[in-house]
Amino acid sequence: MACGMGSGLATVNNISQIGGSLGYTSIETSTLVSLWSIWNFLGRFGGGYMSDYFLRSRGLTRPLFMSIALAYHEPRPCSALYIGSILVGICYGSQWSLMPIITSEIFGIRHMGTIFNTISIASPVGSYILSVWVVDAQATLIGEMENLLDMAEMLVVEKEERVTRLEFPV
Repeated sequence: MACGMGSGLATVNNISQIGGSLGYTSIETSTLVSLWSIWNFLGRFGGGYMSDYFLRSRGLTRPLFMSIALAYHEPRPCSALYIGSILVGICYGSQWSLMPIITSEIFGIRHMGTIFNTISIASPVGSYILSVWVVDAQATLIGEMENLLDMAEMLVVEKEERVTRLEFPV
C-alpha cells in the first residue's frame, strides 16, 4: 500500500526535476503537473465508479481494479512523459478511491476512521521511502558512474597525448 500510493506522490514531487533534466521549459513542466492533477481527479472519480459498475454487472472484484491500477503505475519511458504523467495521475487517483473500499470490505467499517488514517499515512511514508532511499540511491549511483566515466575519459586522452608525443624514427 505504501509503495503503490507513495509512488504517485513521489512522481509529482519530482516531476519538475524530471522535466528540467530533460530540458523542458517551466511552462512544459507546469503542464506535466497540471495533467497529473486533472487525471488524478478523474482517476479518483472514475476508479470508484468503474469498480462499482463492474462489480455489479460482471462480478469483478475491486482488488482486481487495484492491481490493474498498480500494473499501469510503473515508470514509463522519458519520451512519453506527458502520457506517463496522465497514467500516473489516473492510477494514483484510482488508488485513493479504491483503497478505502477494499479495506472496509476486508476489515469492516467498525474502525474505519483508524483504517482510513492508516491509508492516509501510506502515501507520505511511501513517498519518503521512494524519494529519499530509492531515487537518492539511484542519483548517487549515476553520479559515481559519471565520475568513473570522466576518469576513464581523462586516462584515454592522456594516453593519446603520450602516443602523439612519441617520435618514431623514419
